[in-house]
Amino acid sequence: MIDCVKKLAQDIVLSTIAIPCWLVIFVTHYFFTRLFAKDFNPVNPLLIFTILGIVALTMAAQIFRDRDHLKIKPINLTIISSYIHGAIAVLYLSSLSPDFNGYILSLVFILGCGYIFPAIGWLGTVVFGAVFLAFPYTIYAAYDYAIEVDDIMFFGVVFTSCLASAFPNHISQISRRKFKSQIKTTNHILDQLSKVAYPHQIMQITKGDSLEDTMPQYRDEACVISFDIIESTKIEHIQTKNFLRNLFIRCNQLINENYNMDPLVSNAYRIKEMGDGFLCSVGYPFQSPHKNIANGALELSYAFIEALEEESKILQMDQQIRCGIGIAIGDLQGFYPESGTKEYDIYGRAIVLATRYERLRKILLEKAPTTSVIMIQGKVFNSLDPDYRSQFQEIDLAIDNITVRDDPAAQKVYIQNVNGQQKITAAKAV
Repeated sequence: MIDCVKKLAQDIVLSTIAIPCWLVIFVTHYFFTRLFAKDFNPVNPLLIFTILGIVALTMAAQIFRDRDHLKIKPINLTIISSYIHGAIAVLYLSSLSPDFNGYILSLVFILGCGYIFPAIGWLGTVVFGAVFLAFPYTIYAAYDYAIEVDDIMFFGVVFTSCLASAFPNHISQISRRKFKSQIKTTNHILDQLSKVAYPHQIMQITKGDSLEDTMPQYRDEACVISFDIIESTKIEHIQTKNFLRNLFIRCNQLINENYNMDPLVSNAYRIKEMGDGFLCSVGYPFQSPHKNIANGALELSYAFIEALEEESKILQMDQQIRCGIGIAIGDLQGFYPESGTKEYDIYGRAIVLATRYERLRKILLEKAPTTSVIMIQGKVFNSLDPDYRSQFQEIDLAIDNITVRDDPAAQKVYIQNVNGQQKITAAKAV
């Protein structure tokens, strides 16, 4: 509603742009009527009627345009109003003494209004001049005025000025169209780029920075979450594809929550999506909104499982859909490849360990769990707040000589049954 009122106000202002010129006409009329001893009528009912009519026409056009019934641009409406004003001006001033060339003032007024809008282009300017070249002749013929040599010369000058301005107007119109086309193309590029880049990257690139400078490439310590749907190949349902798509959309939204450009902050960063699972990092390359990245990673894992349970309702299956999550802490480093497509990627020990701990579920549990489970590295467990640590079970890997691949020094692993419906029974549990 507010935008509609603004547009209406703009159109009304445009339609009444010639009113100051009418003041000039009144002043000129007053001066020449004094000079030729004629009476002066300061209020012209026809003028007032015309102005009110144009305003009413503007309002009607705006209403129809908003309803998509009639599309009239303000610039076209203003040109039409200029024609109307000019026609009345010629008729009004033609009643003066024949010694006064009233058409001169009206033509200057009309052409001045036309030059305000050079967007009418080459053809529009030529037609504009041609119409008002013929119009005074028509008025002179109607009133039986004699057309003198100076009149013909002036008409020629006016039309020539229209031709002279037509080409600059045409060039201006072409430049304007190219500029609008460039803006449209740029906006489209930015819109498509937003699908593969973060807002802060787009902002930095538009400021002149290179792509490689938009993401961190130093080494830092962070948590990595490995998320995997348990026995996803056994989910036989026509809605499986929609379920997975909706789930990953929800998870990506959770990952990108609390995103901020300066400083770079987000719940997490999605490293890779792999069929029925994904990897994400907490604390790098984006800072975590949590002071403790271990707590942040665990809370985000809880949110993933909650999203899984809600989205799996679309399947309406008797068997519960579960997931396995592994969390590990380690070094990460971002980089752009030296050749080929410059796609930001992350490597580091934390990625490998998170995947190893998630897969450890298959070794430690005799059967597939009936609930979603989270398996965490000892360093993650020690970094958690006490309230979170109390919810995990400790499993001693040394009892049965179990070794975590790529983490041979690990002596213990910690498991949690997330929804609390059933206590996890581990074959190698202490």
